[in-house]
Amino acid sequence: MSTKNFRVSDGDWICPDKKCGNVNFARRTSCNRCGRVAVM
Repeated sequence: MSTKNFRVSDGDWICPDKKCGNVNFARRTSCNRCGRVAVM
């Protein structure tokens, strides 16, 4: 899957787990890749 058209919106967050680093939508309370809870 190409990510060149991906845009980060206000409120989106990067997973705090350095091994993951997934960009999550603002509505998520935990990472959809590794499950780590968001740090707000």
